[in-house]
Amino acid sequence: MGSALWEDIKNAVEQTLSIGIEVLRAVLILLGAAIIARILRRYARTHLAETLAAENAKRIVENAVTLVVYIAAVTLLLTLWGATWTTVLTAIGVSTLFVALGLQGVLQSLVAGIFVLFERPYNVGDHIAFSGHAFDGTVEEIALRTTIVRTQDGTRVVAPNSFNFSQAVLNYSPEKAVLIVITVHGAGGSGRTDVETKALVESALVDVPGFTAHPEVTIQSRFARLRVPDFIARIPRFGPWSKRFVQDTIDHATRARVSWSGLSDQTVREEVARRLRELFPDARVTVRRW
Repeated sequence: MGSALWEDIKNAVEQTLSIGIEVLRAVLILLGAAIIARILRRYARTHLAETLAAENAKRIVENAVTLVVYIAAVTLLLTLWGATWTTVLTAIGVSTLFVALGLQGVLQSLVAGIFVLFERPYNVGDHIAFSGHAFDGTVEEIALRTTIVRTQDGTRVVAPNSFNFSQAVLNYSPEKAVLIVITVHGAGGSGRTDVETKALVESALVDVPGFTAHPEVTIQSRFARLRVPDFIARIPRFGPWSKRFVQDTIDHATRARVSWSGLSDQTVREEVARRLRELFPDARVTVRRW
């Protein structure tokens, strides 16, 4: 009797330890996934900040990165618990097929919504129409799944974004104000602060002929907080060289961005870009229209 009880206790302890180990393993994997997802989201956010994509589109990319990381973590966890890769992939494939068949129209609109948010075949305020429908109107809102169009008689039309795949989009607002962004890559200067760089750019653009818009000037310094430790800075020869190297790195990583909304005037764009090139002769200047 005592021996049987001891065996039961021993088995219970072993099962408890086994369950505890599996729970600990799951926690560690999910914790690692959370850390990796956070790092990748930050990386994606940093690089997307340099693009002209809509904020909704940027959030979609960040959430998609998180979703992929957690799916990979759960898949790894299932394999550690005994599921084979074949079983996991088959389950994912079958479930994806059922979801795709059941929500085909919704998924098509979601994919089209991502396309609209990134490519912007039309913007809020544009007068548009779809070739397969008789209505036309002004775009009031662009969401992930639908586009809201207000017709001339006041009717509010909720059009699925899948129209962008199945029909031609007629945009009657070619002269509508667009967003123009001119970026100077490597706008830093030794001993010059971001505030001073911004003031320098604004003063250079104050009298551009025909420039009626008020541009927004932003300065981005990715390594602005980079510093040489004091014990290294005090090393003869190497210290001063390290300081120059760090300052050059900060200068090359500093970006000055000039953006404004207005009619797409090529003469104004070229003049603004020319002045920025003269102001920063060693930098690279890019021009984008949105």
